[in-house]
Amino acid sequence: MSDLWIPATAKHDMSFKSGTLKDGETTTTHKIKVVDPETKKTGEVVVIAESDISQARLEDMIGTAVENWTKEIREKVQRKNGKVAPSTEEEQRNIGASIREYMKEKRKMQSSTNNKIYY
Repeated sequence: MSDLWIPATAKHDMSFKSGTLKDGETTTTHKIKVVDPETKKTGEVVVIAESDISQARLEDMIGTAVENWTKEIREKVQRKNGKVAPSTEEEQRNIGASIREYMKEKRKMQSSTNNKIYY
């Protein structure tokens, strides 16, 4: 699969058969080396796909994986530099509501004799 389209910031490193699924289909692992031109960070993206997948779908999966990796790296660098916008008031309310709901369910489970919720 050397004729795969890869984003300009990436280089196809290797492909190899990596396993067999329950239905007998084999999987292929593709390793892609990536360089973020903005932060100059390098990394490796691994895409596991069924061996009989179309080339266009595989290229789409690789492109998405590289894009997600780049976005994640840039967010990490921005957080490290303190340039990420703080969460909004609505996001904080949603987080607080989720935590309260979790704590409520946890208390119910702890009050039960066998750690299962029956009510």
